[in-house]
Amino acid sequence: MSCGYRNTISMKSIRLQGYDYANRGEYFVTICPRKRMCLLGDIVEGEMRLSEMGRIVDACWREIPSHFENTRVDVFQIMPNHVHGIVELLEKPKQQNLVGARHAVPVQKFDGEKFGKPRPGSLSTIIRSFKAAVTKEVHKLNLFLEESIWQSRFYDHIIRNDKDYFFVEQYIKLNPLLWYLDTDNPDVRAMPPDELRRTLQEKHNLIGYALERMIERELNYRDWWEKEITIAE
Repeated sequence: MSCGYRNTISMKSIRLQGYDYANRGEYFVTICPRKRMCLLGDIVEGEMRLSEMGRIVDACWREIPSHFENTRVDVFQIMPNHVHGIVELLEKPKQQNLVGARHAVPVQKFDGEKFGKPRPGSLSTIIRSFKAAVTKEVHKLNLFLEESIWQSRFYDHIIRNDKDYFFVEQYIKLNPLLWYLDTDNPDVRAMPPDELRRTLQEKHNLIGYALERMIERELNYRDWWEKEITIAE
């Protein structure tokens, strides 16, 4: 089971250079199925309705702390073709349980880490393990026949303070309501920043700092996705 990690070594890292992603802290992450396929459900009247695969994603996300004792998962939102969530890393574990580090995947059968040495308790190891757990369950039920379900990498943002946390949380919670203008929505064109700002003001009453943070987060994500496409090609 490769879990989409074939090209991990050759890809240029998008992580913050020099930062230890096993450090205690809170991290906003976005994880996408490959090619941003809408596999996880549908948005109906501003609410997410999970597919069977989406329910597996939901269960595996909630189980992360059961497999990584130094981890807490906070607010998260599954969307048709991506997952937003906050992962909190607590004190670094002195010795991470090896079975836990594979998120319920038996150590002797798991080969998704073979292209890079895993760091016990690091954000990348946790997300890699989460992806592997979902992949295992999805394949077990024959819900997706291709080997690779996920994009090889994921978007991350280090949450720096309480104010930052608040706006990340709001961004996550608003996602279903904003699906009609979400750049991940295959039926939506990417709004220019000025039009996006005007729409958020007029339809969702966002103003001031809250509005600017929403715009900033959206543009950062678009920039990451454009780089992801370039690397994948």
